Amino acid sequence: MIEVLMVLALMGIIMAMSLLMTRTTLNAAKGDGAMQSVMAILRAARERAIADRRNLEVRFPNNNSITIYRREVNGTTETGATTLLDTLVLENGVRFTAPSSTSISLDTPDGFGNGGATVFGSAVTYIFTSEGTFVDQSGEPLNGTIFLGRANDPLAARAVTIFGPTALLHGYRWNGRAWQN
Repeated sequence: MIEVLMVLALMGIIMAMSLLMTRTTLNAAKGDGAMQSVMAILRAARERAIADRRNLEVRFPNNNSITIYRREVNGTTETGATTLLDTLVLENGVRFTAPSSTSISLDTPDGFGNGGATVFGSAVTYIFTSEGTFVDQSGEPLNGTIFLGRANDPLAARAVTIFGPTALLHGYRWNGRAWQN
């Protein structure tokens, strides 16, 4: 009888450990999925801007979505009109948010952060050009960071950096001590 109780206790401990590991892994997967979705919509916008030879504008209308608009032209001049092409809504409680935990660095190894959830300096408009660069309203290349996360879940913190001249994207995840690729 004692042996059966010991086996049951051991099985209970193993099940509890696996449940905790599963929850942590699931939360990390939610952060990874959101980061991959953000990177995918940005890559697709850049590729479409090049393929269509049109500037595409990236907007962050709220704390959990990205929209992509084509800037319309008449001849060679932009008219000011835009057409909605794509929308991404983040799922599973993931939001654009700067890490709130004091243990999380507000900057990635790329060095484009140190601010809010979407950090692009003083830019008010974000554009993928037909040449494949990421620029502001004045045509100046933008380097920046988009932070993603879930409330009270530091291990779900993610960051996507954009290097403006080439629109190169890097994704980073917080491992509890530092940002890693």
